[in-house]
Amino acid sequence: MSAFLAIVGDTWRQSKQQIVFFILAGLLLLTGIGFVAGFKVKTNDANEKVLGFPFGGEKTQLSLDRLWDAQYRQLIHQELGHEKVLKEKTDAYDATKARFEALARNPSANQEDIQKANDDLTEQRKDLKALQQKQSEEAQEVVDSRTKNLSALDKGVEMWLHWAVEFLFKFSMWIFIAGCAGYFPNMLSAGAVDILVSKPVTRAQLFFGKFLGGLVLYAGLITAVYIVVFLGVGIRTGVWHLRFFAGIPTTIFAAALLYSIVGWIGVFTRSTAFAIIIGYLFYFIIDTFVGWTQKLGDVFALEEGFSTLKSISDFAKIAFPGFDRLEDAAAATVMNVPIWELQPFLVATMWMAVCLGTAYWRFQKSDF
Repeated sequence: MSAFLAIVGDTWRQSKQQIVFFILAGLLLLTGIGFVAGFKVKTNDANEKVLGFPFGGEKTQLSLDRLWDAQYRQLIHQELGHEKVLKEKTDAYDATKARFEALARNPSANQEDIQKANDDLTEQRKDLKALQQKQSEEAQEVVDSRTKNLSALDKGVEMWLHWAVEFLFKFSMWIFIAGCAGYFPNMLSAGAVDILVSKPVTRAQLFFGKFLGGLVLYAGLITAVYIVVFLGVGIRTGVWHLRFFAGIPTTIFAAALLYSIVGWIGVFTRSTAFAIIIGYLFYFIIDTFVGWTQKLGDVFALEEGFSTLKSISDFAKIAFPGFDRLEDAAAATVMNVPIWELQPFLVATMWMAVCLGTAYWRFQKSDF
């Protein structure tokens, strides 16, 4: 165990020798400070304390608690699974509508069949509207029960920290790609790896110690930034929102996934530059495409004529890890809405297992 921990600690020694690590850490810290300074406590027309933006006077017409209401309701619908139930009902309605239109266009169709299809369509339309009304009432009940003791300022702070989690998630991933890309290539460089493998440690300890070391550094850095934001916002508003820290586990999990991909590239190419380039290409191009494909598939799931897009969306959810969905899950916990979709976590875990497994196999088979 001591040898394994020594390898973990060696990652910190390696990072201290790279000025880029401190530059990236400073950028992330400045981002956290920006979230501390980027708002102002104001009053609204009812003389309630609210969270607003720094510009303008002491009173505000656009306070964050108003944006909170719409965001919270949307998250509640996701948590209650309303979208899936609504989709099933809508699909049934669309099928009945298509059958009715086909019969109506057929000159030889029986009038009784046309009338029956029309009656079925009318009944299903009523059921669909009733379902939408019921879902709206159910969501409002949950909103009322969970937020009856929240002030406008509480809601504003919660909305601000929700944004903070989203931004820190995305920005820290960008930073982590550059920060972690060199860990494995540097370890595998001529001379360095020879010294390491000559020590009384196994290759498994070397490989997974390096992986864990990089992840521990990221976890420590992102936690420090969270603490800065939490303390700064708490001191300025008097609202101490402990659920803000609930976004950390999912953020670290996403970083572990990204690190496993970048580490895989580093082990197979032994090139820091190549690991950075491919890492950014994957996160920016591939994951952005996958993320938008998945979201567009959800948006048009209730529409006709988008079967190809729906199929692509379903495939993307199964085949690729969705950082956007992990980001949504991390941010939603801040607002006390657990929208833990199992699928993105399972897909991400499979990717992580494959990347780490094949990279370790390559590392183990390499001749040093």
